[in-house]
Amino acid sequence: MSELDGLSGKPMTRDIGGVSITLKPLTLKDLATVLKAASDKEDIRTQGVTELIDKTLRQSYPTETDPLSKISLAHISDLIKFVLEVNGMPGETTPLGRGEAKKP
Repeated sequence: MSELDGLSGKPMTRDIGGVSITLKPLTLKDLATVLKAASDKEDIRTQGVTELIDKTLRQSYPTETDPLSKISLAHISDLIKFVLEVNGMPGETTPLGRGEAKKP
């Protein structure tokens, strides 16, 4: 075991939509995806958040060929919060929920 192994994050389990899922955190290799998810540009941020969720799910469930296609949009808020938490960003503003909703 390498000394650096102690710096890897620990998997976390949560119930989302009545299903218990365990997510493993990403590593510094995925920093570009995290930075993309934090972009001020909405289109880049949306792409980054999607990649962040996809990479986290693929890291956690490597036998799934297309994990995003199996999860309903109804769970997006809970899933984003969980992905951010497991990747060491608890309490962050969810990237899709920045700012105030505009009133008509």
